[in-house]
Amino acid sequence: MALATTAASPVGASPCPVPKLSAAAVSTPSGVIEDGGGVIVAVINNFGEATNGEEVTPTGGAHDGDLVVRSAWRFRGAGKLIAPTIDKIAPGLAVYRPPAMTMPEYVLETSAHKTVASARRSADRDASVLGAPVVVGGGETTFTGRRGGGALVTVHLVSTPPKGARIMVAYGPDKVARSFGYVDATSKNVLVWRTRSGCELGIPGEIPTAVGDKITVAWLDESGRLSARSAPIEIKQEKTK
Repeated sequence: MALATTAASPVGASPCPVPKLSAAAVSTPSGVIEDGGGVIVAVINNFGEATNGEEVTPTGGAHDGDLVVRSAWRFRGAGKLIAPTIDKIAPGLAVYRPPAMTMPEYVLETSAHKTVASARRSADRDASVLGAPVVVGGGETTFTGRRGGGALVTVHLVSTPPKGARIMVAYGPDKVARSFGYVDATSKNVLVWRTRSGCELGIPGEIPTAVGDKITVAWLDESGRLSARSAPIEIKQEKTK
């Protein structure tokens, strides 16, 4: 199953808006982080909206290496610029960690001094790291549409996600992170991989998951801290839309 990496407009479909890829903060708006945490940054498709990050590839152009790692970004605190520790979590996903959070607040900036996000130290600083996700299975759903077909891979949970879960990261049997998906606090299902539509650019380095694959998953919490990984699950075929 091929991962789409360029925008396309099939015959008979209306023209696509032209996307670009951006690295942008996807942390929760509060910006509060526990010790060991940081600002969560992800690669997103940008259809012309203003983002709290940086455009990292020209329209239709070559990808700029590891897009989520912006080595020129800095934390500003107490009037100083401080290089973050950049922890690559998965393709298109990283956490920018400040040094020991001795200041009550840091601001992450681009090289042009545009604010990406702020990070405020938690009042108690002692929240536990989340436990491993408790999963009951996973399935692939195929679909067809005006711009072609594809697949959605969803992980099914025993219960809704725990408080503080922000993202689910999927790992292959080689223990390498392959993709990620955002958590809906009210749903027992998390989409961890999908075919990109004809109007989207794929995330460079993302590895597709398909029927028969065995994966494990972990939570990335709102502070950018990873949980332990779940028990392995095998992806089954589910209904076609």
